[in-house]
Amino acid sequence: MMKYPKKIISLCLVFVMTTSMAAHTTFASSLANSVEPVTTDICILNDDPLNYTVLKSEDFLNGDIIFTLIQNDITIETCYVNRSQSKITSVDQHGKHSTFYYVPESKNTMLVATPYTYLGAIEYQFSDLSYLPQTGTALVWNSVSTNYSGSYNVNGTYQNVTQLVSYLATLFGFPGAIISRIAQYILWAAGVTVGTISFFIPDLYVSAVEKTSLWRVADNSYPSYYYYDEGTEYTLTAEGYEGRVYTDGSFHDPLEFRGRNGALATDIFALVWPGYIFHQVSEWYII
Repeated sequence: MMKYPKKIISLCLVFVMTTSMAAHTTFASSLANSVEPVTTDICILNDDPLNYTVLKSEDFLNGDIIFTLIQNDITIETCYVNRSQSKITSVDQHGKHSTFYYVPESKNTMLVATPYTYLGAIEYQFSDLSYLPQTGTALVWNSVSTNYSGSYNVNGTYQNVTQLVSYLATLFGFPGAIISRIAQYILWAAGVTVGTISFFIPDLYVSAVEKTSLWRVADNSYPSYYYYDEGTEYTLTAEGYEGRVYTDGSFHDPLEFRGRNGALATDIFALVWPGYIFHQVSEWYII
């Protein structure tokens, strides 16, 4: 996996598909102060005659920029950067329209946490390779903390260089010509071949509700010796990502205990009796 300087791309991305934008001429006519660019620049990205690729940048009086990726005289994609709204609207050669927004990763938290609550116990029958049956009971507690202003790292794929330069333009106030050279250097340093290939940039955060489920369990024979496990569920709230759910670690909602969830029972067993291969639940004791 390619590594990129994290200081270059440290932003939160929200992706939402739109259908209201037309091509380059519509982008230009929507500019606030002028439909004619103040300056125009051509940056050669690949001088191979079979794959001749240039990046055209057009700066407008109000600070907006249009980037156009042209390969062998064919327009691959055009991106309009609205700096005042931190908004990027693109159209590719097939007429597919997309709009991107970004906001800086939030450092604020709205954290709601609950203390450990005793949920009950699970009784197991288990054995090792000797097949000698044994019985054990795991005591189970759970604590949940919820961060309503959290974020989730959505590893992003940009289809081509126009999207990269557009993101850089929302980060920095430089003219399009300078942004193009910065992107050119980033891709060169990362060993990325410029063109229509996709390339990967890490650390793209979108807003999410983070729900961390903490589990504390103990063998009933040694009730003061605890084992711990945790996992986090991310429910995305950013525009264009609403409702998507991702998990990290061994996430189990406490309601799964009441629902006698088999995967939860297996994870708890592995915490308390990790050396045993065969097991089955013989009883749930739910408070």
